[in-house]
Amino acid sequence: MRFIRDLNVDTAKLLQRIYKHSVHPQVRQRAHCILLSYKGKTIPELISIFQVSRNTIYNWMNDWEDNRLIGLYNRTGQGRKPIFNEAQKQRMERKKFRNILVTILFSAIESYRNSLAIYEI
Repeated sequence: MRFIRDLNVDTAKLLQRIYKHSVHPQVRQRAHCILLSYKGKTIPELISIFQVSRNTIYNWMNDWEDNRLIGLYNRTGQGRKPIFNEAQKQRMERKKFRNILVTILFSAIESYRNSLAIYEI
C-alpha cells in the first residue's frame, strides 16, 4: 500500500486551507486526496471517493512527492490549445468594435429620420 507519510503539522494545515479555499477545483481535489492518504485512506478508497483512475491517484501522489505544493497545480501547456493566435484575436476585436460603431451610427440615423418625420405633414 502506498500512503503519503511525510507531512508536518504546518503542511497539513496548509493543505487543509487549500482544500477548503482554493479557487481551482482540481487543486482542492488533489489537496484533499493528499490529506486523506496521509490519514490512512487506501488507494482503492481514494479511487472510490474521487471517481478517478488508479493512475490519476498515483500521478497526484508522484506530483506531490516531486514538487510539493506546486505539484497540486496544473502545469503550463496542459489542456486545449487556443484556436486563434494573437493577430486573429485582435482582428476579431476590431471587427466587433466596428460592428458596434455601425450599429450606433444606424441607430442615430434612424432616430434622426424619425424626428424629421414628426415635422413632415
